[in-house]
Amino acid sequence: MSGVLESDDRTPDFIVIAAHSRIIAEIKEARPNEEDIRMAGEARLWGRTSWCDAPGKRVRGMLDKASGQTRKSLSERLPCVVILYDNVVVKGIRPRDQNSFFTDFDIATGMYGELQTVLTFAGQSSEIIGIHNQLGRNRTLRSNKDDQISAVCVLTDGMGIELPRLAVYHNSFASLPLSRGIFTGPNDKHFKNPGADKCFQNSWLEF
Repeated sequence: MSGVLESDDRTPDFIVIAAHSRIIAEIKEARPNEEDIRMAGEARLWGRTSWCDAPGKRVRGMLDKASGQTRKSLSERLPCVVILYDNVVVKGIRPRDQNSFFTDFDIATGMYGELQTVLTFAGQSSEIIGIHNQLGRNRTLRSNKDDQISAVCVLTDGMGIELPRLAVYHNSFASLPLSRGIFTGPNDKHFKNPGADKCFQNSWLEF
């Protein structure tokens, strides 16, 4: 696998050549914010800390920033991935575990918004005759909106103990789907979340 670095701020970071295919890759690095600095200070003083955050908030913000730089993939007709990397370290301290805000649920919520469960009742009775999930507020990726993003990947660097690995979350609404043959390292994993706007699954399936 090799990469060609892009120089323009409004273009993606890399064009990657892998498995006889070309894809566009945009790297988004999570760096310390005010909340991280507060948490690191508490951890240093008291050996513990706490936080409360909306699911998917950090993922959603990073995808919003990436969207303008990934549209080149449409004109190039190349699949595009956004790779998220947790580099939140404050004075040598990680205020929380690596990728703690890149969980499966954070990725799903950051990509697709809040998942809602809809119940259908029989007439005026309390009998439930139908149930399905649909996408709710804060939707980042959907049909005809940022559908140039083929997948969102989470990079884990192994902390010097093991090989780096990618968790690849394929975008259900991608106009140019990513081949399963891309990113096939021994520790890499691919996930899909089948469904549509009005009928959506609330968990990832490895494939």
